[in-house]
Amino acid sequence: MGGYLGGTQVFGPGVAMTNLSPLLGTALEHECPRCHKEVELPLGELCQDCIAAIGMRARKISRYVALGTTVPFAIYVYFRLPEDPTLRLLGISTVVAWYIITGLVTKRILLEVFK
Repeated sequence: MGGYLGGTQVFGPGVAMTNLSPLLGTALEHECPRCHKEVELPLGELCQDCIAAIGMRARKISRYVALGTTVPFAIYVYFRLPEDPTLRLLGISTVVAWYIITGLVTKRILLEVFK
């Protein structure tokens, strides 16, 4: 029925397969599911242009979300902490950490939602 012929597996008369990836469970599709551009991708994956567009959109929205939550938090920290310079420095570092962490978490969530 089938056999090997010079490193190429032959399946019946005149049918040869040099790439065994469909048999190994790696199905390929020939267009992006989001933009329908003709590219060869693993099943369910997006092309690089779509991934870049989704990343830019997620970064933009996450910056606004991080800024929108950091400003009220910074105002709260400013009015609640005493006048001690050490505590003020700690408050500033907490606000900066809040901005960074909120931006990263929001970006990751949006990347998953937009895919």
